[in-house]
Amino acid sequence: MSIPRLLAVVLVLVVPMASPAAAAEPSPGLDARATEASAPPPPPRRLATETFGGGQRLVAGRVTASMPPPLLGSKMLLVVTLRCGTEGIRDNQNVGRGTTVTLTPRLLVPDARTCTLWAQSVDLGGSPDQELVVTGVLRASPEVAGARGYRPGDPPVRIAAGQAVEVAPVTWAVPDGAPVLAVFGDVKTTTCTIVGGSRENGSPYLCEGHVDPTGSYIRVSVVVEYPGSSCPVMPLSTQNVFVDPLRHHVMTYQEALHPLLRTCGSTVRVTVVVQVLFGSDLVVHAQGTTTAVISRGPLRLT
Repeated sequence: MSIPRLLAVVLVLVVPMASPAAAAEPSPGLDARATEASAPPPPPRRLATETFGGGQRLVAGRVTASMPPPLLGSKMLLVVTLRCGTEGIRDNQNVGRGTTVTLTPRLLVPDARTCTLWAQSVDLGGSPDQELVVTGVLRASPEVAGARGYRPGDPPVRIAAGQAVEVAPVTWAVPDGAPVLAVFGDVKTTTCTIVGGSRENGSPYLCEGHVDPTGSYIRVSVVVEYPGSSCPVMPLSTQNVFVDPLRHHVMTYQEALHPLLRTCGSTVRVTVVVQVLFGSDLVVHAQGTTTAVISRGPLRLT
């Protein structure tokens, strides 16, 4: 499906990691070059470890972090890693002084046994001993049928104002007995207000030569279609977000229920469309960007 077709549907709708180890589960660590920090950060902290018994499950964490006013500097980088054996996903965002943020990394894991949630504080001002105040919980759905779109080894993509990109597509032949689907779409972005943070998986700095201090106004939409049918592309959820210079990296998390339209077919394709409405160029990262479609209701964290 073409991006112009997706954009037409979206615009009508909205008017107003490093390879994880399987056994010993050491801390995930962070490539200091990727943080743009001037000093090595403290090691990651283990927030939670849970054993879920295996099978395909939607695993999710909820991490809340704050930067108390007494800490030096204007911001720190929060890096959150969710890992289940050889599977893993990483989210991050800057935290301003005196503010609190929440990240909810999640991943459809083919065989969720022991999973661990980590958080790392990176002081961007060069004070290596400072850390955010962080808490976290880890949950998983019952064993589910479903599929995911996740390609953490892919290169990042830079898009400019007026452009759009389709990310993390997944196609699934829905089995009988699944009248309602839960659809998820999470996207990891970086605004080109500085060069730092705009590379991934060995890529160059994608913001090089494209820096604009404005920040990026973006639209992120989760859409579903039935390949090979005449049924229209259906946007299920949309967020308009300002990726400001302070936060610099912003995660968008979306989920929706979709009653399966058997008259359109039994195969669905789910993807996320990211569009820059105006402002700075935007980098969409592979690590942290994922879609999923499952045959049960959405996971709720308590």
